[in-house]
Amino acid sequence: MNELPKIIAVVGTTASGKTDLAIELAKQFDGEIISVDSRQIYKKMDIGTAKEPGEIKAQTVESTKAKWFPKVESDLVRMHSPVSLFSVLSDVYVVQDIPHFMIAVVFPDELRTLAHFQALANGVIADILEREKLPILVGGTSLYTSAILENWKIPEVQPDQNLRSELENLSDTELIKFLDTVDQQATLEIDLKNRRRVIRAIEVAKQGKINKSASKLEPLYDAIYLAPDIDRDVLYDRINRRVDIMVEAGLVEEVKKVGKKYGYDTVAMTAQAYKQIGEYFQGKWSLEEALTETKKVTRHYAKRQLTWWRKHGDVNFVKDTKAAAILVETFLKD
Repeated sequence: MNELPKIIAVVGTTASGKTDLAIELAKQFDGEIISVDSRQIYKKMDIGTAKEPGEIKAQTVESTKAKWFPKVESDLVRMHSPVSLFSVLSDVYVVQDIPHFMIAVVFPDELRTLAHFQALANGVIADILEREKLPILVGGTSLYTSAILENWKIPEVQPDQNLRSELENLSDTELIKFLDTVDQQATLEIDLKNRRRVIRAIEVAKQGKINKSASKLEPLYDAIYLAPDIDRDVLYDRINRRVDIMVEAGLVEEVKKVGKKYGYDTVAMTAQAYKQIGEYFQGKWSLEEALTETKKVTRHYAKRQLTWWRKHGDVNFVKDTKAAAILVETFLKD
């Protein structure tokens, strides 16, 4: 029986230090990083998504010769993915000499689904393994990490804009009740405070497909989960200070430019900070109110992230890089 390839997953809350930990592990263990962040995937959205300073570098893609490569590309074409695996592998976002994939690969107005992300990420992981490097997933989007590492079979359901328009007229409570009637299991598993996720779950169920959580295939990887262990008060202070630093770096102007070019109603603009500051430009808040709301919703998001990973059961919460490195070294030797 063939052993599954080893992979590292650095998970946890926003502003907890995941990226720094992942970069240090990549340096120590000859690794390359796959960003599992539903917002860092967008171009033009740099400050508000907390992208590390880096640069795009072109690389030769040898994996095109591999048998698995054409299948991934074919699947992406069939799913109407806005980006190819070749383009993702060709232009790499490099931070501190460490390649980062899945950063700045689509524009804010390009539709992208969990299935697209999963297919691309699996292709990137295969490429990294083929070059005998260690794949390291890092990011706070727990849904995406779970879909990759638990090998979810995701229903291929194309967006139904007419249904979405109808559902947008419903209140949050009405949406949840509607979802409960068409897919009760989904109400137990998705974030019901996220309207976009609720609407998507209804869309999937209405087209007669099984819920993604009902079908998990055999895992493709042997993964170890690591998360920075950080005091909640310290974390909340970091979140507040991070928003202030982002504003000083030009966040408000970035939101204005993205909103003006791509619209304030795109999926990309539902991200923390972009949504609230976008609403400031639309007259809902004063700028001070928008920033206060940004800090509040980000703290709440961090709390949900922590709850998700605490319940996961397999996550190793580590105090520092040294503790994480000891766990990784043992894991790789087993």
